Amino acid sequence: MSLLSSLVTGLDDDTRSRTLDLIARSVAEERAAAAEGNQRRAADVGTRSRRSRDSSARR
Repeated sequence: MSLLSSLVTGLDDDTRSRTLDLIARSVAEERAAAAEGNQRRAADVGTRSRRSRDSSARR
């Protein structure tokens, strides 16, 4: 049994079809974004600022 099959086991035909369609579209969008170099971040990293590389900032 594949992962997708296990995810949709027990769903009615309509829900199973919609779920598999959503997954397929999401995968296609992710692959297209990756090919263009526009990958989404896996997690929200917030508004962290980068640490300064200025030597005076190091102590």
